[in-house]
Amino acid sequence: MLSEFPIVRTKIIIPRRRSEIITRPRLLSILDNVIDLKLLILAAPAGYGKTSLMIDFANHTQLPVCWFSLDTLDVDAQRFIAHFIASISSRYSDFGAASMAALQNINQDKLDLDAVINAIINDCYENITENFVFVLDDYHLVRDSKPIEMFINRISQEMPENFHLIIASR
Repeated sequence: MLSEFPIVRTKIIIPRRRSEIITRPRLLSILDNVIDLKLLILAAPAGYGKTSLMIDFANHTQLPVCWFSLDTLDVDAQRFIAHFIASISSRYSDFGAASMAALQNINQDKLDLDAVINAIINDCYENITENFVFVLDDYHLVRDSKPIEMFINRISQEMPENFHLIIASR
């Protein structure tokens, strides 16, 4: 997918599962049992293994997993949304053209996100039929951005039932 927004590919791939990660079967079982929920929030202090658990879960689950590792630059709503779209389209090639076109039409000064959010929701509904998980890792780095908060609120409420969002944050 061509985009005027540069996508950092390493941010939207599941990190490699390192051999020193200890599998936590009880936590994996809990995630398996609640993954049908639309939104899961995994919150713990730094160093408690949130990312490691999500990597282990991604390698454990039978569901497709889309991944987005956040950093402080992602407080820019257009950058955030471009990576969000790219993460899903890297797993589902039919997804993304309409979403990215809507994103490219957003006026940065006005930042009315309704059109792009609607496009993402419709794009997902029309092009993805199977259940899948979307992991947002390190959400605490962007949680103070009002446009991103609005985006996540709408996405978590209005995406089709096959979309399951896990937010890992401090």
